[in-house]
Amino acid sequence: TGKYFKYAIGEIVLVVLGILIALGINNWNENKKTRRQELVLLENLKLEMEGNHKLLVDYLEVKETAINDLTTVLSYTNPELQEKKEDSLDFRISQIFDITNFRPEIMVLKAAQNSNSIELIRNQQIKTGISKWEQLLNGLMEFDDYGSEHFNTSVIPLVSNHYPFANIKFNRSNERNQNQSKHKSEIEKLFRSRDFENIIFRMRNFEKIRANKAKELKAHTLDLIQFLNSELKTE
Repeated sequence: TGKYFKYAIGEIVLVVLGILIALGINNWNENKKTRRQELVLLENLKLEMEGNHKLLVDYLEVKETAINDLTTVLSYTNPELQEKKEDSLDFRISQIFDITNFRPEIMVLKAAQNSNSIELIRNQQIKTGISKWEQLLNGLMEFDDYGSEHFNTSVIPLVSNHYPFANIKFNRSNERNQNQSKHKSEIEKLFRSRDFENIIFRMRNFEKIRANKAKELKAHTLDLIQFLNSELKTE
């Protein structure tokens, strides 16, 4: 009886060991599979952030040009300025219409969040970096919306009351538009008005704020790319 009892115990131990080894192998395979999925996600996020960095570089170039153009337009709003030619003002008025909003690439990030695969990311620094990146992005897009709203509700109505849009010259060397409006242009009166100076001044402030927010987002985008690269290099 003792021998059979010992034999049975031995059989049980072997079975338990076999089960534990099988579970261990299964867990190892699952962890390896999960890690592969995580690495694919990290690589795709890195590519998306690199694309966003390029978009931010281009966006900042446009903002710097807009700030410079609006500064020039403001210099023409001086009521005592004598050298105001209508052709020159036609070109200057075109410089206030270059309104550009930032549109990021976030398909990978949104898909990961919607599918909850964002939880595959184990590196807390990357998770925190993504959260901060979204906060900075929302801040920039919020001021984009403010700027667009100000343009549509303040700039367009004031300009349209004094100046026919068909007369705008988007290039100083261009001849006048063949479809030039027959309506009277009051462009010099527009440039001399305090209201016009105020809205251009406010537009320039919006552009400066957007540029600063874009610079902050651009810097953090580079940090996030570095975090992603570091994690990918651990493999």
